[in-house]
Amino acid sequence: MNHKDCRRFLRKATYEDLLRLWRFEPNGSHWFSHPLRQVFYDAFDRERNKLTIQDQMRISQEIGFSGGASRGAFDQQTETQR
Repeated sequence: MNHKDCRRFLRKATYEDLLRLWRFEPNGSHWFSHPLRQVFYDAFDRERNKLTIQDQMRISQEIGFSGGASRGAFDQQTETQR
């Protein structure tokens, strides 16, 4: 996925999509490096601010930390590109 595609994804991503990236992408991932880092953080803040703290907690618990929960749009999108 090139930077243009990544930016397009970040514009459409939900809080759940972004939280999955934050939790499960490895250190050094291009999502958190220049030039996408600020775009990611802006999108994350935008989507998080749309939710109540209760909704943020519910989504966080649904995702978990093992990656075994339901898959988000990012996983589905990249799978179709393979």
